[in-house]
Formats: sequence, C-alpha cells, structure tokens
Amino acid sequence: MSETSLSLLAAKGAQSYEARQIQTHWFPNRTADQTAFCFVHNLEFKEVTEIPCLPKFQQTFRDDLLELEKSSGRKMFRSDMIGYFLTENQYIRSPIVSNNKNGTVMMIQLHETGRKLQSDFNLVSTMVDKSMNKACTKTEQKQFIYGMMGINQFLLETRDNIMDDLAVMDTICIPLAIVVLIIMLRSIRLVLITIFATATSILTSFLVMFPIAKYLLEIPTFAPSLMMSICLALSVDYSLFLLSRFREEILKGRSVYRSVHQMLKFGGRIIALSGIILTIAFLSNLFLRNNLLFGIGTTAAVATFINLTVNFLLIPSLILAFPSFFSDFGYLGIGTCLSKVSCCRNSCWGKLGIHEMRMQTEEGILQEYEREVSEKKQKRKKELEQNRARGIVDNNGVDIEDDLFRSIPIPTEMDEPTETTLLRHHQQTLKASDEEEGEKAGDAKEERSALIARILLHNQNKSRWFRLARWTAQPLHAVIIVILLLLVTVPFALEYTMHMRQSLDNTQILAQGSKSLKVYQTLKKDFPPGLTQPMQMLFDASECGGVFNEAFMDYARDMLTAMCKMFPTIFSKEGMVSVLFTKDMDLTFDLIQAAYNDECREDADLQEMCDGVMYLFNLSMSPVNHNASMLVSIGTILDPMSEALYDSMPDIYNWTATYLKDHPKPKMGTNVQRERRPLLETMTREEIVRMKNSVAQTVEMAQALPPRALPSPSSNTHHTPTKPSPASFVSPDKMVVGYDGNTNQMIDSVRQIYKVLPPAMAISLSVVFVVVGIIFKSIVVPIRTVFTLATTLFIVYGFLTLTFQNQFLSPLISFLKDVDSLYFFIPVFGYSLVIGLALDYDIFLFYRIAEYRDKGYKTHSAVVKATAHSGAIITAAGIVMAIAFFGLIMSKMVVLVEMGVLLVTTVLLDTFVVRLFLVPALCSLFGEGNWFPGCWLHAKVTKTENDMSDLAVNPEETKEEEEWLDWMKVKKTSRLRKTAEKHIVGENIPRSSSKYSIQANDEQR
Repeated sequence: MSETSLSLLAAKGAQSYEARQIQTHWFPNRTADQTAFCFVHNLEFKEVTEIPCLPKFQQTFRDDLLELEKSSGRKMFRSDMIGYFLTENQYIRSPIVSNNKNGTVMMIQLHETGRKLQSDFNLVSTMVDKSMNKACTKTEQKQFIYGMMGINQFLLETRDNIMDDLAVMDTICIPLAIVVLIIMLRSIRLVLITIFATATSILTSFLVMFPIAKYLLEIPTFAPSLMMSICLALSVDYSLFLLSRFREEILKGRSVYRSVHQMLKFGGRIIALSGIILTIAFLSNLFLRNNLLFGIGTTAAVATFINLTVNFLLIPSLILAFPSFFSDFGYLGIGTCLSKVSCCRNSCWGKLGIHEMRMQTEEGILQEYEREVSEKKQKRKKELEQNRARGIVDNNGVDIEDDLFRSIPIPTEMDEPTETTLLRHHQQTLKASDEEEGEKAGDAKEERSALIARILLHNQNKSRWFRLARWTAQPLHAVIIVILLLLVTVPFALEYTMHMRQSLDNTQILAQGSKSLKVYQTLKKDFPPGLTQPMQMLFDASECGGVFNEAFMDYARDMLTAMCKMFPTIFSKEGMVSVLFTKDMDLTFDLIQAAYNDECREDADLQEMCDGVMYLFNLSMSPVNHNASMLVSIGTILDPMSEALYDSMPDIYNWTATYLKDHPKPKMGTNVQRERRPLLETMTREEIVRMKNSVAQTVEMAQALPPRALPSPSSNTHHTPTKPSPASFVSPDKMVVGYDGNTNQMIDSVRQIYKVLPPAMAISLSVVFVVVGIIFKSIVVPIRTVFTLATTLFIVYGFLTLTFQNQFLSPLISFLKDVDSLYFFIPVFGYSLVIGLALDYDIFLFYRIAEYRDKGYKTHSAVVKATAHSGAIITAAGIVMAIAFFGLIMSKMVVLVEMGVLLVTTVLLDTFVVRLFLVPALCSLFGEGNWFPGCWLHAKVTKTENDMSDLAVNPEETKEEEEWLDWMKVKKTSRLRKTAEKHIVGENIPRSSSKYSIQANDEQR
C-alpha cells in the first residue's frame, strides 16, 4: 500500500507531457503535491480569525513541526509554515483568509519528493491532531472544522479505506465463497486445499507486486482491492474446476494417481487457457499508453498468472502428498468414522449431503438405486397409513408398488415393473453372474449392464440441468433465444453509445464520508475551485531574447488578457498568479525591476508592496535562469474536474496556437538591465498606493505555490533549452508556450486514452479471435465468441450507464445520489475485464463441448451433455466470483463501487444468460459447422445424448494406468494405487446396436 500512487500523467505526444518537460528543465523539483494545507472552517463566529484557540493552535503546530524536523536529523520543510497568526505582514495575511471570512489555510512546504514526500506528509498529518488536542479542548473543537488537505492527504485516507475494504473481503466474501465450495465439492477436506491455495495466491501476488510498484511502475491506490478480488475469484474458481474433476474421477473408481492425471488433462487445460487469455486481456491496457491503466492492468495480469500457477502446481502436489486423506469424501469429507454414529446415518442428513461415499461404480450405482427405491417405498407406505387413518381409499385399488415404480424404466420385457420384480431381477442377475456359466452368465451380465445404463439414463433425464439444456438446444427454441437477446441488447447498446458520460471528478476515488472529503468540499466553498488544482502556463523564451524585459512582459500580459476575454467563464485575472498583473491593475516592468533591485527600501511605506512583488517574481521566474522561462499559475473559475472545462480544453489549445501564429512577438534584446529613473520619479503617489493595495489582493492565489529563492542577477548563464515538441505551441520566433498541471495532465490523458481505445479494443478482440481459432481449430468458433463478447459488453455497459446516471442504487448506497456519470477509468479498463471474464466461462463450456464431440457424440448431443454436466459447476463458479467482486460494492469509494457493479453484472449475466442460453443455442444452430474447417480432426459421430458410455471407465485406460504406475515405480501397496474393486466397464455399457438398445426402449415406451 505504501508504494501506490494517485498520479495520472499524460503519455508522450500529449501537450501537457511536453509542457512538463519544459517545467522540469526550468523549474526543477517544483510539484504541486509538495504543498500541504491545513484548513480551518468557522462554524459559530463571524470570522474564522475570532476562534479563541486558533492562534495557540497555529503556534503549537509550527513548533511541533520544527521539533519533528529537528528529531529527524534532516531537512523536511523548504520554508517556514505560513499562517494568519504566524506573520505580521498584511500582504501575507490577507490572501490566506477566504473572501467570506469563514475559512483560512496554513501552508506547509515539504522538501522531499516521491515516496519520501509521502512519508513526511504522513508524519505531518499525524501531528496536526496532536497539536490540536494540545491547543484546543474538545468543546472548542466543535466550533470549527479542520483537517489536512492536498493530494497526499487524499492518498493517505484512500489507503486506509482500501485496508478496510480488504478486511471486509476477508470477513464476509471469503466465508461465503467457502460455503459455496463445500456445497459443490461436498468435502471439507478438498475445501482445505482451496483455502491454502487462495491464501498462497494472495500472499504471492502482493509479494511480487511490491518490487514492481517500488521500482518499475506506478500502481494506483485502488489496485490492491481489485487484485484481492481477482485472487479470491480466480483461485476459488480454478480450484473448483480442478477439484470437482478430481472428485468425479475418484467416484468413478479410478485410482488417486489416475484421477489427478485426468484432472490435469481436462481441468488443467481449461484453467490454463482461461488464465492465458485473461492475462492477455489485462496486458492489452499497454496499448492505452497511460501509466495508471497500464499499472492496474499489470496488477491484474500478475494476479491472474500467479493464481494459475499456484493452482496448477499446488493442488496436485497436495493431493499426491496425502492421497488417502483427500480421496475420502464420506460425510462431507469429515471422514467415514461418522458412519459409526447412528444419527449420521439418518436419511435427513443424507439429503443434506452428509452420507458415505457413493461411488459411481457398478456396485455403487446399484446400491444407490436400491436405496432410492427403499426410501420412496417407505415414504409411500407412510402416506398410505396416514390416508387409511383418515378413512381415505387409496388409488382405487391399484397396487401401491405398481403405482410407485410404474415410471422407473428397466431393460426387461416386464409389462408392470414393481419393487418386488426389480429386486428379484437384480438378485437373479447377481446370482447368475456368480454361479452360472456360459450363455446364462453372459445374458445375466448383459442384463446387469443394461440395468445400469437404464439407471444412468434415468438419472440424466430427471436432471433439471439436462432438461434445460435439451430444451435450449432445440432449433426453434434456439432461434427464439437468439432473437430475444438481440432485442434486449439493442436498447442497452444505444444507451451506452449515446448517453454514457465520463467524469474526471477525483472525489470518486476518495473515501465517501471521510473527514478529508468533507474538508475538501468545504474548502471549495470558501476559496475559488481552481485554487486546489491550478493550471500552469509556461513561457519558454530562452531562444528569443528571454522573459525579463519589457517587450516580453507586455506581450505575455496582452496574451493573458486576450485569453480572459476569449474565455470569460473559465479565466480571470483574479485567478492568475503572475508577476505581470494583479486583480485591479497591471504591474509595470519599472515596478518589477525596482523591487528586483531593492529600491523600495528608500521608502518604508513601499517595502511591504515590494516584498509582495518579489514573492510573485520568485513564483513566476525560473530558478535555473530567471531570464529563460516564466510560469503563470491559473486558478480556473470552473471546477478543474468539470465536464465543461474538459470540453473547452481543445478550444483553449487551438486558440493558443492561433494567437501565437497571428501575433508574432516583437523583437527584444537579451539585456535585462536598462538605464531608467528610479520608481518614485516615474509614478505618482496615488498610482503607487493603488498598486500597493492591488498587490495585497493578488497574493491570495500565489499562496498555493511555494516561494523560491531568486538567483543573483549575475547568474544569467546559458542552459540548453528543452527542444520544442510538435505537441507544444511555438511562435514563429521560436517562443514555446505550454500548459501543465494536474488538471491538464488528466484531461490530456483521458483524451489520449479514448483516442486509442477503439483500436485497442479491436486488437484485443483480434487476439481473442486468433487464440480461440487456434485452440479449437475452427473459424466459426471465434466468430461466435466475438459475437457473444459484444453482446455481453453492450448489455453490461448499458446497464452501468442506466444504473449510475439515474441513481438507481442511491436508495441502497446513499453516497451515490450525487453521482451522475461514470469515472473515466471504468469504461476504459472495464472492457478488458469484461472480455476476460466473459471469455473465461465461454472457454469452460465450449472445451467441454469439444471433449464430448471427440468422444463421438454429434454436436447437438455434445452441447446438451456439456451444458448439463458443467451447468452446476460453472454456475457455482459464477456465484463464487460474484461474491468475491461483491466486496468491491461494499467499498466507500465510488470508483470501486462502479467497478464492483460492472464485474458482478458481467459474471451473473455471463453465468445465467449467455453461457446458459446464448452459447448453447448458437452452438446447436451451427451444428457440425462449429468445427469448420477442422471437422476431420474430430471423431466420427456414433453417439447421441442417450448414450451413457461417457460415464464408463475404458478397460484400456485401466491397463494403461497400471503400466504407468509400474513405470513410475509406485509400489503395489501405495495409496496412490488405491482403486475401487469394480469399475463401470465401458465395453459392457449397451450401445445403439445392443439387444437392450436404450434408444429402442425409449421409442417403445
């Protein structure tokens, strides 16, 4: 957290980037964040200066800071703190009190830069409360509002809020995710693996990101919250896919070793593809050429890759290290020892999943079937007894057993199957398989296999997921689904493309309800909005005669005056801090030179005025070479982060370029000293007094910037100027003008981002198209994938626009009532997140479809079986991911709430709509065309969805497994070779050509 940042800098090529190079050259180490404000706002008195304990507080605060600097043994402050009660100079006092007399600021100029600056500011921020408690009682503190201001204070409180958000995720989201895992895996022991893998992924991600944030990239302050959510979501999802496959293979009767192999062969491939595609999607932010977006994209990519690596390596290692422990799923993984407890064998507990391991072997399937039959019989008899007790005649004389089991299909010629005939048939087949030989034994074995196939088919057909998948895959239903989703997508797409508004309001990245935000909003009421984030206009005249001469100053003064007239709602002279003029009148070159030459000492009444002029001179002229460059600080009338200023900035840039072209600067010499009469001989007494009063008013805006020591007049040495860039504004005589400052940096950054966003999205979708096409060796699959991704993008962005711009969530989250636009960062970075998450589940599902197609199922059957088989797992994974991202919605930062709503909406939409309906519908409509042109690579179609051989263990696999274990030198007694006594042998499961054909029996029924 200590290595994160809130800065947003324009990339190379932007106007403010080139202006920053000029400023860095001529005004080194001058940054806006070096100035910290301690703001006090009056609540009960007429003026803020009437607060009784305020003088004592300011003095105590300054003494504490000096003591802090002394104890540190290094220079922490560039100058003494400026406060109303800390100076007797009226020109310093006047501007640091607001015009309404309700607010005042104390300014601290910090010396360090970078992370040392943040560390020093933290010490100052801690000291202000201690000083206040020394100077003012609790009762007195209720008479005013106070607090530290500045970008570093925002950063400090944002970090504290991030820590609170992470604590919420730890205490709420993680337990909920664990509950979902237990329900899906039905084993607490397997969940222990997930917990260990998740903790490892989170800690490793933070460990890897620390040196990256410290030495390589600027990482946004809210990146740790997003990284925590990504780690939690992906780690739980990946472990769920791997462990559910492992559980499935174990229950089929495979050994632990073979189950791990199958888990990595299928589940491992899926999460590997998912992780690689997500990493590529996150790294696509590199094309946006922005430090903030690239930093958070790198954070997400690192978290994704680490989660993939940890789950791919750690989960198999833990299972193989403790095979017996993790392969026992009985009684929710608590252990088979609970089978000795009578209450745990109750049927009610069994319905909750607390029962012994129910293997999917031949014996296990038959036992489960008999158990189900027995439970139904007992339930039916109980109902019968209740009816008889009430005097109700049951079923008009129909046999209870016949009525109960009429709908249970079995592969015999019996007309009316009952429980008695079913059990008798099962016992006869068992006896025949054990005692008889020859043809009778063969017939009994075949009937036994047919019975198992019937049971599996019956279980499949009664599955809600299977029925939903089969309904979706029907051609008519598929067409209706596609049309309906298109009709839903169009209005959301129009809402997004035509009505979405982006905001640059930095309060969206601050903790809502925090003390700093409250103080900041009060500060804007007392002082001009642009005071907090001024624009900086730079003049570089190092190659055309310099700036310290009368001709240049007249030219620059005329240009600034014309700019105020051209944009009267944005600029005014009152908001400009410059040595050229004050609120009421221009400052002549004679007056500036008189103050520079210390001529005001000739008249004691003018000394304070000349001190004010020199204060402005120190702020405006370059400390490297005072004749080379001049800086004008402009506090705008509009809010610096307002949409109006954002829209007007291109007009300001165009006007500047046109003015420099149409108004060439007059020729001037480089000699800054010229012979002239003293100031008192060139101006009347009334002009001097009027100018003196004007200077006092102008210093108000100047206090936002630190004073600098003026070089001696003899230090007019030549410095190599910064080479003007095409992005800067250059006059015909090579004078360079540029605009810098946090406002310009952000506006230029956002314009750069949105300029390259369309090609960046096109590149990302192209990469997705190529990768998916290579994976599945098809051109149809990537086309269908891009279509579903576009559908998700439009619906999610349209929903986000409707939700926040119409304050639909304000009844639930009160601080959203004032939010009427999305923070610019959300639509930009959100597209890579949406693409990555939507593609994630698409890969999960379609890889399963391809797996069934490779087993010989026709595409329609593969779609139905894959959707039915993976429905519960993908849905659970989506719910877990939504729970993880829901932690962002509980944040106090608007930007994280917006990001949380985007991610939760994406996951739920993709889980319950796109993956469940749209993808199966499109795949079913395309049919065998899904695999074009690689159709020949897939197996010949021989099976339908009624073929249950996919649940069988191929005898060749069992033989191969034994050979591998021997080659691995695994002992016969090793727990890795643990296997069930009997498997579902694939060759015994009836196919369509069998005497007991499943399809034929379905048609007869």
